[in-house]
Amino acid sequence: MGGTGGKYESVAVDNRVPENPVFFVTEDRLYPVLRRFVANGNGWGALASEGTTTFLRLLDGSRYEWTADEEAARANGHKYFPNSEGISYHDGKLYFMPKEQRRIIILDLDGNTYEVEYTG
Repeated sequence: MGGTGGKYESVAVDNRVPENPVFFVTEDRLYPVLRRFVANGNGWGALASEGTTTFLRLLDGSRYEWTADEEAARANGHKYFPNSEGISYHDGKLYFMPKEQRRIIILDLDGNTYEVEYTG
């Protein structure tokens, strides 16, 4: 799912479709990616199964996309969510935190929109 050499921080899973769970991984790096892995398997073997990996890219107007272009996603991550740490999934939304910016980014996984909450 993550590959080698990453500074992987945390993982969350969207299991609404049990046959193909979706895993999300943050990286605590200055040029991070938020990685999405859609597994072709389920259960304990899901992470070792074949699947599709894409990367988050935040867009203007509170929209986002998943891209296969890791380099573009890293540049975008540097701008919008460097040094991302905790991540959590709940009820169709993904929450993660770029610690140095002291904010939480909330992705609506069904609507391809996001919002930002500042933590102080």
